[in-house]
Amino acid sequence: MKLFAILGIMVFSSRYLYMAIQSNHIRELMDKLEALPPERLDEVEDFIDFLEQRNQDRRLTLAATQTAENSFSQVWDNPDDSVYDHL
Repeated sequence: MKLFAILGIMVFSSRYLYMAIQSNHIRELMDKLEALPPERLDEVEDFIDFLEQRNQDRRLTLAATQTAENSFSQVWDNPDDSVYDHL
């Protein structure tokens, strides 16, 4: 029982530490943003939008791949093509 309590404290502590580090990092980024001229802020915003779009594209590609995998498995997994399974 003591071990679970210790592990719980460790997990809580590591999460708290991570959140504190992340919070500090966010503050540092905000300080840097506040120091930029307005035209640079537009560039930063464009870059953030680009990163968000890229992440969304990757999620959609992964979802499409996972969806198609079942359909293609019926085509790929057949006795005629079994020789290719060991390449």
